[in-house]
Amino acid sequence: MGRSRIRLGFDRLSTDAAFTTKTINPRDSRGLMLLPLLLGVIAFFALGGAGILAPGQVGWLNHADLAQSYLGWAFYRDAAWGWPPGGNPPYGLEYGSSVYYSDSIPLLAMAFKIIAPFLPAPFQYFGLWILACLVLQAWFAWKLAGLASRDVVFRAVAVVLLVFAPPMLVRTGGHMALVGHWLLLAGLYLCLRPRQPAPWRAWALLVAIAMAVHAYLFVLVGALWATDLARRCIDDRRNHIARFKRSALKESAAVVGAALLSAWISGLFMVSGRGMSAQGFGHYKMNLLAPFNGVGWSSLGPHFAVAAGEYEGFNYLGAGVIALALLALVLAIRHRRTQPWTTRNTVLLVMGVALTALSVTHVIGLGAVQASLPLPERLVHALERFPVQATGRVFWVVYYLIIVAALFGLARTLKPRALRIVPLVALVLQLVDLYPGLANLRQLNLSRAQMAPPSQLQSPFWAQAGEKYRELRRLPTKVIAPQWETFAFLAQQHGMGTDIVQVARLDVKPFWALEQRKRMQLFDGTPDARTLYVLDEQVLDLARAALVNDNDALFRIDGHIVLAPGWGTVLPEGAVNLRSNDPARDIGPWRLPFRGDFSVGRQDRSLLGADGERIHAEQHYIPMPGAALYVPAGTDANATLRARIELQAIAPAPPNATLTVTHEGRELAKVTPDEQGRYDVSVEIPPARKPAHFRRLDLKFDLPEASEKKLRKWKVGVVGLRVE
Repeated sequence: MGRSRIRLGFDRLSTDAAFTTKTINPRDSRGLMLLPLLLGVIAFFALGGAGILAPGQVGWLNHADLAQSYLGWAFYRDAAWGWPPGGNPPYGLEYGSSVYYSDSIPLLAMAFKIIAPFLPAPFQYFGLWILACLVLQAWFAWKLAGLASRDVVFRAVAVVLLVFAPPMLVRTGGHMALVGHWLLLAGLYLCLRPRQPAPWRAWALLVAIAMAVHAYLFVLVGALWATDLARRCIDDRRNHIARFKRSALKESAAVVGAALLSAWISGLFMVSGRGMSAQGFGHYKMNLLAPFNGVGWSSLGPHFAVAAGEYEGFNYLGAGVIALALLALVLAIRHRRTQPWTTRNTVLLVMGVALTALSVTHVIGLGAVQASLPLPERLVHALERFPVQATGRVFWVVYYLIIVAALFGLARTLKPRALRIVPLVALVLQLVDLYPGLANLRQLNLSRAQMAPPSQLQSPFWAQAGEKYRELRRLPTKVIAPQWETFAFLAQQHGMGTDIVQVARLDVKPFWALEQRKRMQLFDGTPDARTLYVLDEQVLDLARAALVNDNDALFRIDGHIVLAPGWGTVLPEGAVNLRSNDPARDIGPWRLPFRGDFSVGRQDRSLLGADGERIHAEQHYIPMPGAALYVPAGTDANATLRARIELQAIAPAPPNATLTVTHEGRELAKVTPDEQGRYDVSVEIPPARKPAHFRRLDLKFDLPEASEKKLRKWKVGVVGLRVE
């Protein structure tokens, strides 16, 4: 093959096109195939990865996002198989039922669960995952660079530049699934490689793998597939319209079907669409200066102050890459007349602009300066519920596209010798610039090897409790509660299910249903005998007042408040008894006579068995058609109490909207609202059938001839409660 001119754009229309000025074999020799793999391994160990590679070393996974990923896998390993296979009920119990939402890399979690009986305990695969990511990053960087030039030095430089990409490496400190940037390079390779028959097979496989790793990587790989499909649409529509329509529909069905199947198997759909919304759009974004902001990583680049959430948009290119990109731009301008613009360039440019706009959002940051675009309120509200909240991440595709475009541009314009020297000089500049960040990451990985799991729980009681109880719960229920890792490790080590966890997404409805169920059990004096409870200070008085069984122990140990149902009257060594010796005196705000106004911060808001989603700034709304109201009643179960309940509709209630109050199935009152929508209920509460400090009143609203949908939109809040 003789010399041929290298064209502008990413197009390679034939597999035998010359990528350099020399005749070359388009396939790599076996020796060359090993080179990028070796570079990836060297990079891993150069960054201090040896200490985190050992499968039995789990100490470095002991906090925050790292603990979430490891513990999600550890619980999943011991859980029974179910449908879908990604289900993980013990981790989070009612509200955290999927390995997907513990960010445990479902692809690996399910694979290792199959061979779990043959694995040691404990076992972690996250060090191996980081190693695999660096090796695969190197492999696809090698493949991408090979589309521009077959020069070994040029390709090796490209590998090192892409393996030491700061936005990828920074993810090794948390959200480890997001270290899988090799999926993005693989997607770019499929976009840029020479035309292949049946490209849908490769895209379907890549999209399915990305989905089984992390949803954000799936979104970005999906964007690359859509871009490649659009390019092929434009190129093929003139010649084979009918045939192309059939093939495009077939490919779309295959890729979308593969994504949905992968999502279902991994457990993505175990949280409903309602749980997909989150808060953070416009906060976890990219600053306009992010590609040039080397804060924490650069010794040469500028450092800019940014807004609080813009760490998610960390996308520093590095001094060497910036220099390469500027040089490639200058050379492209000089050779613009001899290098035609292609369809592939157009669609990639459109995708890059769209992803950049999404990453920046409507709240634009320029260094420390923040400005919001004047968007319609309805649009802003819709964006706040958009599933992609950490938009700073979506720039990653553009980040790699900049580097690859610069390399392609240099390969088209520089002579062979210059094509070796210029990138090599840029690489040296890049490594000098990134030295602080790389050195810090190495030191962090080396120190991780010495870490141990949390050990704040010193008392032998916890091991004894691990044998007695099957579940470990927290009251009130919280996600990412203080020291959640300590209790989650405890539960996992003793085979207990727990709701003391951290998850990426959850359904608010089952979350609050769980909270209300636990509170109601406590109000009734019947905590679950299979469950060990860890309580906050704010519910200590409630537990003191509510417990009626002398064998339900309430004590403080290792600095934590514990409710141990059925433990007995002999407390563990070192425990401080918190049970009230005089219930009439030592129950905080729950003594009689009782006054409650349900304002913000008041403990009496917990008396209403209402959905937590409906808590308003001033009132605690009753979910339609009704709710339970627990009334402090004292220790004399034979006493008849008088209670006065004041309720207020958020808008004037229909005159026929009746409120019925019952106790243990007995109707106590039936009330209609006044002209302002107020209900003033005065009832006598008869003696209870069982001893308990709280008595339950059931409030039910009836709006004749009204649809259930209309009834649920009508809100009524408890304003006050008096019990004497």
